[in-house]
Amino acid sequence: MRHHVAGCRKAGQGVAKWMVPESRIMAWFVNQNYRLLPYLPWKGLMVRSIRRTASAITLKPYDPGSPPSPPARPPGPRDQPL
Repeated sequence: MRHHVAGCRKAGQGVAKWMVPESRIMAWFVNQNYRLLPYLPWKGLMVRSIRRTASAITLKPYDPGSPPSPPARPPGPRDQPL
C-alpha cells in the first residue's frame, strides 16, 4: 500500500501548479487549456496517466455477499467483570 500512496502523492505534487496557479497569467493559461482540452489530440495521454495512477494497486478479492468483519478490538477496562 505504501508504494501506491507514494505514487499518488508524486502525481499530486506534479499537478499542484495546475490546480492552484501562482499568477494571473498561469490562471489564464490553465483556463485556456481546459477550454481547448476536448479538441486537443493529446487529451488521451492525460486520461491514461490518471487511469494508470488509479489502477496501480491490486486489492484482495472480497466476496460481495458477505458483510465486512469488524476490526478486532483488544480487551479494555470495560470488558472486565464487576
